Amino acid sequence: MIKKVLHNGITWVDLESPSSEDVATLSKEFKLHPLISSELLSPSLQPKINVYKDYLYIILHFIDDKEVDFILGKNFIITTRYEEVEPVIKFSKALSIGEQLHDNNFNSGILFYYITKGLYTELEDELSRQLVHLKNIEESIYAGNERDMVISLADSGRKILDIHQSLDPHKDVLSSFQLISQDFFNKEYRRYSESLLSNFYKVHRQIKRLSALHSELRSTNDSLLTTKQNSIMQVFTIVAFVTLVPSLIASIFGMNAHNMPFIGTQYDFWLIIFLMVLSSTIIFIFFKHKRWL
Repeated sequence: MIKKVLHNGITWVDLESPSSEDVATLSKEFKLHPLISSELLSPSLQPKINVYKDYLYIILHFIDDKEVDFILGKNFIITTRYEEVEPVIKFSKALSIGEQLHDNNFNSGILFYYITKGLYTELEDELSRQLVHLKNIEESIYAGNERDMVISLADSGRKILDIHQSLDPHKDVLSSFQLISQDFFNKEYRRYSESLLSNFYKVHRQIKRLSALHSELRSTNDSLLTTKQNSIMQVFTIVAFVTLVPSLIASIFGMNAHNMPFIGTQYDFWLIIFLMVLSSTIIFIFFKHKRWL
């Protein structure tokens, strides 16, 4: 699907899941290099930036590994997506209904800046949601729900890691773009490229803070879970020791032997019960004295 928007003399062409016919039409209209034409037909594995004579080709990945390809010409910008990317769609609708960008010396690079800024804003919103999620996990951990939080922590960690892996290569791409863009557009464009790098570093710092918080919560949860399991095992061990001696006494008096003490006397049953209770009490008092209970 192809959508075109004209704004301040710049043509924006937005493609979603482009067909070979769509790519062929654009390649002919904008004289795209055959290598770019072939890459636009399917998602790419890595972000990158390539410089051609009349345009720049940039690939970036965002949340859930959603890819957006940018082709920046002097008077046009082409964005290619392989699924719905909400910030791109919203910005396209805003321009379509006449929202104006009043930047001086307007060019495709400025349009690229606003689109990418919207994508970074979406990343910040997602990271804010992850922070709230981790705070809820923290409350649940200290409320005694350590076992239930194991899966929640795993899911949150995977999400943070996915965002980090998608975003990490942006630094090299945007740093290269900063050097290239001033020659490709103009010297005044420097503030836009610097702002994009600033947005990247802002999001990157948020990810590092989230990763540190997640790591700390996982460590705390594991410690509390281990402590609780050790306490349970301690109780079972103590119960086993407390019942061991009475069981031994019962086994001894259950032996088929002659001249067994107490056996045959008037209160033999109650004497045996008394010995069992006494041994259990002594062991219990000993554990209590050692503060094992």
